[in-house]
Amino acid sequence: MDENTLGIVWRKKEWKAPKDKSIENFLLERIENTVKAKIDKHSRNLKEFMWFKERTGELDLSFEACRDIACTFIATYFKQYVPYLQMQIKKPSFNEANRAFFTFPLHVAHGLQIEWEHFYVGVNKTTGFIDIFRSPSIDLELLYSYDSATIQPIENVIPALKEADAFLQWSRRYDENKNDEVLQYRLRQSETKQQIVGIDATTGQLIVSKL
Repeated sequence: MDENTLGIVWRKKEWKAPKDKSIENFLLERIENTVKAKIDKHSRNLKEFMWFKERTGELDLSFEACRDIACTFIATYFKQYVPYLQMQIKKPSFNEANRAFFTFPLHVAHGLQIEWEHFYVGVNKTTGFIDIFRSPSIDLELLYSYDSATIQPIENVIPALKEADAFLQWSRRYDENKNDEVLQYRLRQSETKQQIVGIDATTGQLIVSKL
């Protein structure tokens, strides 16, 4: 897929592609009854996979049992990450494919979360198998290099907000029942008018959107 990632797709040989060229059949040709995985070319470690081929077993596992399977999987195959992980707590639920999903965000010193870096595991309650898995993109060496001394106390970085203005913006909100727009307050830099997405915890400077 790129210089660091190998993509692998499995599908039974007897599977036949749809003959017509509709969008729906194009998507079926790409994913129906497949198992897709990404492997790190250098370490040969599994990066992610998704099981599109439907499989149903005779089990009826609880949400807690599925959670234990997800935790055991990560502790077994990605134990180097365990000291940096917490589990995101959410209301027990299963989707229409009998899967429960669990997110394990990465944290460094003082419990600070690394944005967008997490493990994501989907467990099938009828089989006990893991059907979906995604791992963090950050290298372990970089994770080890985080120095707690470089993270400033919150009172030292808050003054950066003196450079910020609040403004109202329409945002689309999606849920299971409806899609609508809500008016929300956003922050932008006073001089450049660029939207603010955060504060750098090491320098105390604003992080602005490049878009």
